[in-house]
Amino acid sequence: MIRMKWAVTFLLMGAWTIMAWLADKLVNWAVGASTAGASQIISHPDSLSWLTGAIGLAQSTGRIGILAVWIAGCLCLLAVPAVLGWLAKRGPGSSRIAFFRRKGE
Repeated sequence: MIRMKWAVTFLLMGAWTIMAWLADKLVNWAVGASTAGASQIISHPDSLSWLTGAIGLAQSTGRIGILAVWIAGCLCLLAVPAVLGWLAKRGPGSSRIAFFRRKGE
């Protein structure tokens, strides 16, 4: 049961990783499309340079956000089976509770 619990956790982490990868690809596609279209919107070279830099900043910020959400999600996925295992050990009949009972009860 313990191996199955961790196997399911790692499968969910794999799915979470694929979703984060797809989100990263979506950000890259959106940045590429907006950068390619920036020259059609603005013709002034200084403004175009500024807009391209702002789009690059948005890409970096989006990637950092995706990474932060991925790390938080992985930590939550890893915490669930660990906490469930810890709670299962503290249930009725655990060795901690039995230690405080009187002998003969």
